[in-house]
Parts: sequence; structure tokens; C-alpha cells
Amino acid sequence: MQNPLLRKLTFIAFAGLSSTLVSAGECAKIKDGTILNPVGEVITKSEDQWGYNYKKHSFNGGYCDAYQGADWCMEYNDIHVTMKWNNAWMSKKDCDYDGTLDRHWGHDSFIDSRAKLTTAQHGEYIDDFGAIQHWFIEQKIKAVPSEAWQEGEYWLKENKKGKTIVIGKEIWGEFAIIKETSYDSGSDDKLISIKYRKFSKQLLEELRQTH
Repeated sequence: MQNPLLRKLTFIAFAGLSSTLVSAGECAKIKDGTILNPVGEVITKSEDQWGYNYKKHSFNGGYCDAYQGADWCMEYNDIHVTMKWNNAWMSKKDCDYDGTLDRHWGHDSFIDSRAKLTTAQHGEYIDDFGAIQHWFIEQKIKAVPSEAWQEGEYWLKENKKGKTIVIGKEIWGEFAIIKETSYDSGSDDKLISIKYRKFSKQLLEELRQTH
């Protein structure tokens, strides 16, 4: 079951956060109490009321908690969400002193930053027969390198042998979904898992047929 909310969900890590190339001295840290989350709350070293633990690069909570309780998403809060990211995706410091945690520090964009995010959602629904079914989706996402190019919905690059390979499915312009795993107890194909690079040959053939 492909959840249409997933692409919208992972934009939460972008909201209200930025990174600018500047010459900075000592960076502000979480313990200083000067760094704010997207709704203006001071970020601390422990997990906050929404489920974010910025020091541990993680989130664990409801879908709407990921948006700090925004009114528009309350109907989706029965969906449970977890996220883990690396320092390039969102750091633990504010080195440009804009009051937010830095993103892709040392780069003008996420390209070549090696930023990574793993996000997962799970929930349940009632099928046509009145039975409760469970679903789960996990995506592993990473920033693409500058030598990559896009064809169709995929990011491609050349490996060390000069052979074209698939990095993953394009998302947000500067990222690729490199692996997807989904489970739906109410589906005939209950578990589906694909690591796009392993299917490079098949996917490249499909691209050639459609272009």
C-alpha cells in the first residue's frame, strides 16, 4: 500500500531550517538554549513534547506531532512516524547564528552533502470485509552527488567502471529514495522491498523504452 502522505511528511525536516555559507567562529550548540524549532520553541538536549530528539537525530511520534501539532493534520495523527537522519541532513549546531540548526553545512545546497534520512510510517485501516489491516512504509533517502543526472523519475550516475547505474527514485530535486520497503496485511503482495541500485539494468531498459 503506497501511502500518499509520505512525500508530504518528510518535508517536515525542512520547515523553518536553513544553512548559509559563512565564516563562523565557535558555533552555538543545543545546550546554549539559543536554537529554536520551527514553531519558536527552544530546542533542548532531551526529547521534546512532539517526539523530536535533535541531539540524537531522531523523531518518534504521531504524524501531526512531526508538524508540532498543526491543526490541518490532526486527522492523520493515528499514523505513527519515526525518522533518523545524519549531521548533513540536520546538524546539532547553529554555526551561522540564525537561531536554527544548520542544514548541509559547508555546501550551497544538499548536492554532494551526503545528507541521509530514513523515515518510516505505520498505521491501520478497515478493509471491505470489516477486518483491521496493518500497513508499514520505510524509505531510505540520500542527497545525490553533483555528477548525477536525472532521467524520468530516477537519478543516475556512472560507477567507477564507467557504467551507468540507478541511484534511486527522485524526491525533492536534490535527493533520491535509494530503498523502499512496504507491508500491507490486506494486500496479496504483503511485503515489497526494492533497492533501486540492484535493479539498475531493468530500470534503465524501462527508461530507454519510454524515451
